[in-house]
Amino acid sequence: MDLSRLLSPCMDDDEFSDATSTASVSPPSSPVLGPSSPPSSPASIASSTSSSSSLRTGKWFYEEEQYALALVECFLLSYFPALSAGSSLRLFLADKLSCSPMRISKKLSREPLELAGVALPKKLGQQRYLEQPIDTAQRTRTLAHLAQLEATFQRCLAHEHRLASPQEAQKRGMDMHQNAMHRTGYWFREEQVYAWKLIDFFLKGQLRLRKGTTLRAYLAEQLGCSPMRISKKLASGLIGGKTIPKKVGTATYRPQSKLTAEFTHAALKAEAELAAARAACFAFKTNPNAYAEATLRPIATPLLLLRRAAMVEV
Repeated sequence: MDLSRLLSPCMDDDEFSDATSTASVSPPSSPVLGPSSPPSSPASIASSTSSSSSLRTGKWFYEEEQYALALVECFLLSYFPALSAGSSLRLFLADKLSCSPMRISKKLSREPLELAGVALPKKLGQQRYLEQPIDTAQRTRTLAHLAQLEATFQRCLAHEHRLASPQEAQKRGMDMHQNAMHRTGYWFREEQVYAWKLIDFFLKGQLRLRKGTTLRAYLAEQLGCSPMRISKKLASGLIGGKTIPKKVGTATYRPQSKLTAEFTHAALKAEAELAAARAACFAFKTNPNAYAEATLRPIATPLLLLRRAAMVEV
């Protein structure tokens, strides 16, 4: 999608202000109290506080960027007849993504500016809604695709809310503690091979992961150990006999490309290879004494063989 051809010259903020277009995008804010205005009740204050605390903050996940990109496209193509002319794109996105306008401004002010891997022109947040002729058939197809992306975004949002609940946080803490107790200390060869494959596919962007996932957290989850154990191993600079770059644990996941057939095929192939490596890595769970026996069994060195032969002769 070439957004640059959709962009019209930005209108001056003197002609339209965000305050005038807020009513067409989101519920109006509370009026400023005048001399004759009664003071706000505790219930209204609590309601406004809870509504502001429910706004999303922090990192953008990949599904959110996909949905935002589609919203920008439909906005520039004038596919929202309910919007009034001059409505702010910044406020429109803030309303649709349930976040503050400042979060949108910070995202759109980054350089290079991109959403879901698509480069965007500068000063995109200053765009205003314009009424223009549209292709009805194309609008129907585009809005149908937008609805799919919105559904995906809402599912991810619901999942995010579940993870933020105190019960889930406590459960994750218990799981991390149990996993840390399961795998500590020495790295077996099979575990290092599996970890190397995880790192390789992660850096290549061939996994079906959420954009922004850190490598350290991903390895800790897949290997069933604490993040500190991962950090110590990555700091050594070697894993599975192969060199790894410094500070690779802080790398964040970036998909190789959009969700195309080629990407899906590569992801399925990577998952199959990782499944085989994972099976070999966790094989000790079915026979936990095998590795201990192999470790405790004395090695038949030439000196040991000579001593055994001498004992037999005696």
